Amino acid sequence: MWGEYSNFGLTIDLSHQALLREKVDEMVLAAVDHLIHVHVGNCVPTERSHAAYGDRHPRFGCPGGVVGVEELKRFLEALIYGGYFRRNTPTTSPVVSFEVQPLAGERPELVIANAKRTLLQAWARL
Repeated sequence: MWGEYSNFGLTIDLSHQALLREKVDEMVLAAVDHLIHVHVGNCVPTERSHAAYGDRHPRFGCPGGVVGVEELKRFLEALIYGGYFRRNTPTTSPVVSFEVQPLAGERPELVIANAKRTLLQAWARL
């Protein structure tokens, strides 16, 4: 499967899916054969004056943000359906990481707790 280049793999980012207006299942299934890492993050795609506009990865539930529990649940479903968590990868196991950052005045530890809570809520809905 990996051929001559066993250390090659793709990363996809849930917030980029939203920014590009792609369908999450299509994004995952198009990349799954080479997928070794996924980023989970939120984005604000439409409000140019927003401090988190674009690819700034604000906390989940941020006003103007478009990725929340339901979107993460659908992403996880697509990863499960595509076999991502059962794949052999060049890493010890497939990697899922969160990409979040606090906005001005937000405490980093609360943003991290928010990401964990969002994951637990999405996973519980599967």
